[in-house]
Amino acid sequence: MKGYLRAIFMEVRNFIIKSIDRIVQGVKGITMKYAHDPLTDFHIIEVQPESIRRGNDEYMKMEVQLWSDFYSRYPNENLLISDIDELNDMSNLVYTQMSF
Repeated sequence: MKGYLRAIFMEVRNFIIKSIDRIVQGVKGITMKYAHDPLTDFHIIEVQPESIRRGNDEYMKMEVQLWSDFYSRYPNENLLISDIDELNDMSNLVYTQMSF
């Protein structure tokens, strides 16, 4: 990765990690995993359980805010937020956080 691209990647990575930390602090019983798929150049966040991802109003507000902030700051980057899916390449795991 060239210097400029590496700097952008690190900035995006740090933004996603801070966003995950904020969400996990605000939502009990959630686990979030973040990976970067170098083949597709997607930043992937897997959220579990799905019952929180699709059934918790506070979480859903925070996810919408994450999407909005991400694309306003990094319009040329790709973000996928999903439940656990075998199609997601999570082999390049960057960060995991959970709340109890």
